[in-house]
Amino acid sequence: MKVKISYRFWSLVSKADINNEAGETIMSMKGKLFSPTRKKRIYDKDGNLLYIVRNRFWFNWIIHKTYIYDSNKKKIATLCDNASLKNEYIVKGYQDEIKINGNFASSHFDIIANDEKRGSINRLDLRSDVSLEADEQYIPFFSALVVAINTMTNRKENNT
Repeated sequence: MKVKISYRFWSLVSKADINNEAGETIMSMKGKLFSPTRKKRIYDKDGNLLYIVRNRFWFNWIIHKTYIYDSNKKKIATLCDNASLKNEYIVKGYQDEIKINGNFASSHFDIIANDEKRGSINRLDLRSDVSLEADEQYIPFFSALVVAINTMTNRKENNT
């Protein structure tokens, strides 16, 4: 299954629609106006909370971390950038061992779970629109990973 994560360019709070290939919204993401951790919530098409994504509160200049919580506010994964490799992210604490690696220049990343390629991420344009391709069962969590990477990257770029 292939989905497109489209960030809304003109919005006071960070918002995104997650659409299938037919253009139907299957999930949405909404951030908060004032949030030191840049908290984002991911909802299904019926408005049910699926995931919460937020940055680490305290500053960390070497390894950046973003946390993913389930709908019950239980932390289910920690996304870390690999300080030695600029093109790799590691997911810790999740049921599967997940690495996201690729080429920043070409904006293509592969999602590797338990040593098997399970999906791919492609940045589509400068507005941060992203294409995600994976089996349908992985789309919700991998969408949360894309939001987490984007949240972490924005925080690093703004040096906050």
